[in-house]
Amino acid sequence: MLHVVAMTLDRAALAVPVVVRTATGAPDVRRRLGELGLRRGATVTCLRRTSGGGRLLDVAGTRVAVGADVLSAIEIEDVRG
Repeated sequence: MLHVVAMTLDRAALAVPVVVRTATGAPDVRRRLGELGLRRGATVTCLRRTSGGGRLLDVAGTRVAVGADVLSAIEIEDVRG
């Protein structure tokens, strides 16, 4: 049975792949996230927490650092079978 839980990226566990649902916030921030690969349907893994509350993410094989304020605006699905 497939269990889907919706939450924001700042709540994601480390080393657990999640799927981006949507991003809220200013249009320029959403556009930049899309340029970095953080768009709907993308699989993202939180690799490390930073001291300021941000995260180092793995997005399609590329490491991307994202601040805590932006993480809270990215809605994800934690899909576990």
